[in-house]
Amino acid sequence: MIPVLLRLSFSLTCIAYAWGIYNYSCKVFSYLWAELECAESLADTVESLMIGGLLLSAVCVWFERLRWFALLGMIALVIEMLAETLVPSAKYPYLYWAEWMLRYSTPVVLIMLLGSRQWSRRGGVLLMRVAVACVFAAHGMKALYSDPQFLDLILVTARKVGFVMSESAATGVVHLIGATDLLFAGIALFAKSKRLSWVLWALAAWGIITALSRVSYGGVGNWYEVFARSSHCLVPIALWLHLRKERK
Repeated sequence: MIPVLLRLSFSLTCIAYAWGIYNYSCKVFSYLWAELECAESLADTVESLMIGGLLLSAVCVWFERLRWFALLGMIALVIEMLAETLVPSAKYPYLYWAEWMLRYSTPVVLIMLLGSRQWSRRGGVLLMRVAVACVFAAHGMKALYSDPQFLDLILVTARKVGFVMSESAATGVVHLIGATDLLFAGIALFAKSKRLSWVLWALAAWGIITALSRVSYGGVGNWYEVFARSSHCLVPIALWLHLRKERK
């Protein structure tokens, strides 16, 4: 069950990014063309290679003998993240590495957990804990910085359910969420395994809520944004299952 959750998570992430890049382009294209002034044909070729790598990874991750090809998707995600940090419009360039860690580390975790050596499996579990903590810590930091996107998500979602909220109230809610995210991230990283169960389930629930908020904010057309964040829910559950298995 644990490998299935990890495979599903990464497969959905790759499909989401491939769809998004195909339909809306990507930061890599913008950086190559606008910032480095590369030929548009070169930027377009790199973009096509990224889409191909993501789709290939989405399939190969399901086959044990082909699982190493899933690293192509990881490379595509890391390249996109690097471009995201280098563009002049980047607001939190260093937080992106932490914020995306579950998305690009999942195939590495899977390979390590399927390894035959004990140190490999232990390393995979540790990497999962670090990735979960980094993602929610990064979200917490962005919330404490009063990230405009987070404020818009709160305000628009509240309006759609018929609740009128002022911007100052939304800021307070976002700050509370940020502090909670940081607290849970610390627990996920440093707490003993037997005390992690409720935290991991809380993080999984919060992960799916925040992912679904992209649909409540932007409509059903934002489905790929939900898929891109599937690891925020599925990986904490996979980690919980692994820790429960170890205790038996």
